[in-house]
Parts: sequence; C-alpha cells; structure tokens
Amino acid sequence: MQISPPIHFPHNDNETFGEWVARCMPVDTQRSYPVNHVGAWHGGIHIPHTDTGALANPLRAIADGVVVYANYPAPSEKRDQKPLNYGGRTDNGCVLIRHDMLIGEDPVAFTFYSLTMHMKQVRPEIQVKGGVSVRRGQIIGTSGMVSGRNGYHFQICCAPSALEAFSGRAHGVLNLLASGRKEPVYGNRYYYLPTGLPIFENVHKVNIPTQTTREALYIIHEGGKTRTLRKIQDDYEAVGDVTGAVEFIGEPASPGAVIKKYSEWVNIETPTGRGWVDVSDLNVKSYSDADMPEWAGWHIVDDDPTADSQCNSEMVRKHLNSPADLLTC
Repeated sequence: MQISPPIHFPHNDNETFGEWVARCMPVDTQRSYPVNHVGAWHGGIHIPHTDTGALANPLRAIADGVVVYANYPAPSEKRDQKPLNYGGRTDNGCVLIRHDMLIGEDPVAFTFYSLTMHMKQVRPEIQVKGGVSVRRGQIIGTSGMVSGRNGYHFQICCAPSALEAFSGRAHGVLNLLASGRKEPVYGNRYYYLPTGLPIFENVHKVNIPTQTTREALYIIHEGGKTRTLRKIQDDYEAVGDVTGAVEFIGEPASPGAVIKKYSEWVNIETPTGRGWVDVSDLNVKSYSDADMPEWAGWHIVDDDPTADSQCNSEMVRKHLNSPADLLTC
C-alpha cells in the first residue's frame, strides 16, 4: 500500500483496511466539501480530532514525498486573537508535501500533493527550507483547532496534467465509443453494453441468444459481484446484482491456428431477466477505475466559468442536493 491515512488508530480485530481508514478519517459534516456554506470552493475535508490520551496522536505523511512548504505555527495565545480567532480559536500550522509515485499494473508516473492545515505543532526537522524528504507514516506534527473545535483540514490535489495521467482525461465525460486505456489499469472493472447486444441463457450453449439488450446497460464488476445499472436522464438506476458471475471459455482453434481463442463471460441481471454476456465481444467496451466511469460515481467537475473562489458549477450544485454523492473536484 502506497498511501495511508494522515492519522493512525490501532487496528481492531477483523477490521478491513477500508474500515480502518474510515475510522481514522471521520469527516466533520459542518465543514462542507467541496463547497462551503457560503458557496465558496473548499478543496479538502475537516477531520475532528477526538484524541483523549495523555500523548497526542500525531499527524503523519500519507505517502513518501518531499516537503514543499512547512511553516512555524503561531503560539497558542495567538489563536485566541484576530486574525486567527475567526469564528473561534484557530491554529495556522501548515505542511504541503509533493508525492511522486507509479500507478497501475503497467506503471506510469503520477504526481500529487497532500495539504494538512490548522496544525498546532509542526515537527522542527521539516520546518527548514523546502526539499526535506519524508516517508509514509512519518510524523509531521499534531492537530490543532478550527473555529474553537479540535480538528484539522486535509486535502489532496494535483495538476490537470497529472489528473489526465490518473484518469485518462482532465475534462469531460468518458468516451463510450472505445474501451478504456491499457495502462494504467487498477480498481474494479466496468463494461458498457450497447443496445442490441446478445444475451445467452447458458454460457456453454451460445448458438442462439435468448434475448438482446433493449437499452444500454452499465456494468460494475467488483470481486465476486456484478451490478447492472441503466441510465435514466442524467442518473444511473440499479437493475440488480449477481454474485459469482464470471466464466472463461476456451474456443476450439480453427485449422492452422497457432493461438487458441478465449472468451470471458459475465452473468448479469437485465431488466428482462438474468443472462450471460460475452464481454470479449468487440461491441462491449471495457474500463477500469483508471478511466473514472460516471456510473461508478466519478465526476470530473469542469463547468465553473468563473476564476474566483466562488463555486458556479451547475454540476456541483446539482449534487449538493444529494449529500450521499462523493465528488472529486
């Protein structure tokens, strides 16, 4: 694992990595992301600090990197006075780290930055001029206060060119006329099934399809579960799930052929019943999380026409009405 949370709690028995990360990073819902209560962009989350031990649970570097900026936090008495006392006592310790890593099965370079703010203390060894190397998990300081409450600001950001390396595009939506990139590839697998695609009842008897898709379907294949969705206007509606739903079939080689053909079949739920689809079919488009498909919940927000800090994105405003949606901005 190349990345870990900015604060580490002891692992509980039978706790998955994802559950541990969620417990280490509870989000303060009163500090909205990606837009605050006055309609301005707020590019990070606020994480409450609930440490009650005698020794503070420190903040850490989330990955190997190089410190770009680290300041000397104001003493505690300064946070009780303006300008730091805005809406309550606030610490101003800040650390910005650049991270360079390789991503994907066939690795490509990716650079991003992590920003930790409202720190009470910043480790003296990283307060010198920029260029200090840090390791993942290395202590960088301690949490401070934000508006009179214990907590800190944390965010990850990158340049548009890095976003393009990460997702295949820095603007717009996924191109459904072609399959996704060969590299990098990571995360779950996704399929776009166009209208008219044959669906079979039995994967071993594929001469005659039992049905064809009557509308475009969007497939999420994660581990042993496959989920089918269909698009209703700008939203995606779940059709159903199938568990344990993949078969690999070796097709008889034609005379003189050197390479034996294999096809991959996925059992899916459709609006008219369950069936098997050959995802090796050239009409089926395949993707991974490296392509950020919209039906997986990814959104690249690029429709704000203004250059100031106010959010004028219709895409974000729409999703603000659905707090359960996660936005990557």
